[in-house]
Amino acid sequence: GTGTSPGGPALTVCGTTLDFGSVPVGSTKDLICTVTNTGTGTLTGSASTVPPFSIVSGSPFSVPAGQSQTLTLRFTPSSAGAAEQVLSLSSNGGNPTITLRGTGTQGSVLTVSPTTINFGGVRVGRNKDLTLTVQNTGGGTLTRTVCAPAPFSSVSGASFSLAANQSQALTLRFSPPTTDSFNGTVTFSSTPCANPQ
Repeated sequence: GTGTSPGGPALTVCGTTLDFGSVPVGSTKDLICTVTNTGTGTLTGSASTVPPFSIVSGSPFSVPAGQSQTLTLRFTPSSAGAAEQVLSLSSNGGNPTITLRGTGTQGSVLTVSPTTINFGGVRVGRNKDLTLTVQNTGGGTLTRTVCAPAPFSSVSGASFSLAANQSQALTLRFSPPTTDSFNGTVTFSSTPCANPQ
């Protein structure tokens, strides 16, 4: 507990621990902590912490008697694994601390090999197939849909779901409609293709 002088402001916070749970590396998650003045007079103070946690809003604070204000706290893991730091509050109504916890998880990472393929010359009306490899070099599950612009198309592996370190072959086809040169970029979308091939 915190002893305060009679008639003064008193700081009450959301608890002693805030757990952000699991958050993919490179992503963020926000939680709210409520600061309440359970005393009299105006409660003034500020909060501080260190990475991978940060304060988005609510500090410094000035809270009238009987009122509350929210602190928005953010967890931004830069690496996989558990993280723990302290949120320190300094005020004229007490100086409590809150333990901040969270776990960074490695998200999926798409690797494509090779990154460029050349079909060479193909007669109009015929087609040619070439194969590349897609791999999830991260964690979690990687789910993608292959979007290839005409006159290119995906023959096999048009959609795939890969666990960590799993790979599979993807076959692409070139079907020239005219005697022109064609270049295209294959995209790997997390949503259905706008113009599926």
